[in-house]
Amino acid sequence: DREDGTGVGQGIDISGVKRLQVAVGTSSEAALTQSLRLEISGQLSEDVRVTGLLTDRSLPLQASGRTRSVQDLDRVHLEVASSTFSAGLGDVDVSLDGTTFGRYRRQLQGARMRMKGSRGDVDLFGAVSEGQWETRRIDTQPGYQGPYTLSSGSRPVAAGSERLYLNGLLLRRGESQDYLIDYDRGLVTFTPTRPVTGGSRVTAEFQTVDPGGRIRSVGLRGQMATRDERARFGTTVIRESKGVVPVSAQAPGQRAAGVTDALLTSVDGAINPVEGLQLEGERAWARSGANELMASGHASQIGMTWTSHQARERVSGLAAIHLSGSYR
Repeated sequence: DREDGTGVGQGIDISGVKRLQVAVGTSSEAALTQSLRLEISGQLSEDVRVTGLLTDRSLPLQASGRTRSVQDLDRVHLEVASSTFSAGLGDVDVSLDGTTFGRYRRQLQGARMRMKGSRGDVDLFGAVSEGQWETRRIDTQPGYQGPYTLSSGSRPVAAGSERLYLNGLLLRRGESQDYLIDYDRGLVTFTPTRPVTGGSRVTAEFQTVDPGGRIRSVGLRGQMATRDERARFGTTVIRESKGVVPVSAQAPGQRAAGVTDALLTSVDGAINPVEGLQLEGERAWARSGANELMASGHASQIGMTWTSHQARERVSGLAAIHLSGSYR
């Protein structure tokens, strides 16, 4: 193990840990495991701070190539932030959870910028990902530790993208932890630490590597409130496109075959006409497809929440009533 820390400039600290381990046994081939963690933190000015992180959490480097190479580091992220502004580069976690139809969760490689004002905020991002995100339940067999197939269509799994849950508990990757994974073949095997029983419910979230092209994502989430904060309005716009457009092969105004697009737009709002009563609503439009083969749809939701005087005063009694309805 080696650890070092140093100060650069005014208030900038760089520290890191690098570990290498060689395992040799009589019943298995030699294996090399390594881990890396590099951190950067400090103040650029009185109100501006910078943070950086590079991690590679013990990905085994073996001849089988089951866990990819060092280019698939778990996380590379650099962020500059102040009280009203932040900008991040590298691996960005995009989580838009403020609405029902405009929810969006992705782990992407790109840039994200957030701005916050006295009566509103804006969240922008632009990034790429190697393939589609999938969520599926693994049908396990009692007493059989694996391997189990993760991805459909035998697509490789992007290294470090998986999240496995056993009965709601997040599992950890590693030979001495909960599971091993073959990223190239999309196979997962559970270690003896996590025996598979008849009551095992395993859910997997992961990103597949699509040789057909990367997915490009851009999005915006903005919201604002009135001066008296009795009304709030917001909008979400997200677009994902996949495929490469060879300019030399296009006719004027023609798009290349194989390019697929998905667009989601939603608007939402809430108003408090009287104390204790809130009316809220949301409207969303979506379309997806390739070239002329586009499908579209829309959805709406309205709701009402009434909070009693007892609840507002935090005394015993009827708390609140919430009514909502949606149409898709």
